[in-house]
Amino acid sequence: LHVDRGELAAARELLLEALDMRLRVLGPESPAVGDSNARLGRLALVEGDAVRAETFLRAAHANLASSIGPEHPDVPAVHYRLGQA
Repeated sequence: LHVDRGELAAARELLLEALDMRLRVLGPESPAVGDSNARLGRLALVEGDAVRAETFLRAAHANLASSIGPEHPDVPAVHYRLGQA
C-alpha cells in the first residue's frame, strides 16, 4: 500500500521491522525471512538502488532455495529480480 502511494521510506521501515521480527521469532532459516528479504529487494529496485537490491535478493535467494527448495516458483522469481539489479 505504501509503495502504491509512493511512500517508499514508510514501506522500507515497515519491511525492515517485519524482517527483524521474523528473524527473532522464526529464525534465519525460515522462508518468511527469505520473503522479507525478497520484498526489501523489490523495494530497493523501485527506489533505483541496485546494490542494496542485490544484497537483499541474494539473501532471499539463498534462504528460499535452501528452505523451500530450488524448484519452488518463488526461487526463480527472486533469481529473475536479481537479473534486474
